[in-house]
Amino acid sequence: MARTQCYCLGGTNAGESFAGLVWVASRLIVFPVISFISLLAAFPVVLLAHLSWFADHGWLKAILTTLATIVSITGPVVTIVYDVATEGITGDCDPPWWPSWLPS
Repeated sequence: MARTQCYCLGGTNAGESFAGLVWVASRLIVFPVISFISLLAAFPVVLLAHLSWFADHGWLKAILTTLATIVSITGPVVTIVYDVATEGITGDCDPPWWPSWLPS
């Protein structure tokens, strides 16, 4: 986001830089917590996949393991997409490296 502000606004002032630092610091706390919660949500599916009946059926174990993987990465991916969607870029300036599918 700072790179986009520098491109569109010509730089950031001290207040915006401090606010960006606080936001990054909050993400350093929030992101691991969300990742851990996603891991805990996937843990019962992993345990279920290792039960003897499911382990004997390889295709069913593969499906449950894939589901556990999807559940475990959902939290971090949603956090990243949410941050990009809510922060967006400032004004009507679209830098050349900004993907067209993300909001401006």
